[in-house]
Amino acid sequence: MTIDIILWLFVFLLFLAGCAGSFLPLLPGPPLAYAGLWLTTFTTQHPIGYTALVWYGVLTICIVVLDYFLPAWSTKLSGGTKAGARGALYGTFIGMLIPVPLGMFLGAFVGAYFGERYAGKNEKQALIAAAASFIGFMAGSLMKLLFCVLMGLHLLLSLLL
Repeated sequence: MTIDIILWLFVFLLFLAGCAGSFLPLLPGPPLAYAGLWLTTFTTQHPIGYTALVWYGVLTICIVVLDYFLPAWSTKLSGGTKAGARGALYGTFIGMLIPVPLGMFLGAFVGAYFGERYAGKNEKQALIAAAASFIGFMAGSLMKLLFCVLMGLHLLLSLLL
């Protein structure tokens, strides 16, 4: 009984970390939440079936891969360069270190802008690419968060029903 309580506490913490990791680049959001689902298999209730776990695993891999391509893809669609995509990545990490609200989001935008300027784009082109990179970053973060919430809701409904 006490081991179940400890396991459920870890499941809860993994889901919280997964939701936070949807926006924090250093935490792998969906894989953490997925680890929480797997951890439930060691409890006495075992609410999620193995078939669902396999499907969630496949979807987790797809979402993680897609998340890496969204900012670059949206930057490329807007006419941006690889320098802008790299700048967005660097800006995201630097923004996480600066204690400004939404620093990592602003960092992605500013990094992409300066990356595009470095690549020789004019101000308007750099702003468009930076906005596209930011939109791609936000779309990926929202996708990861919604997936973590979906897994959490499935777990919760499995426990209640």
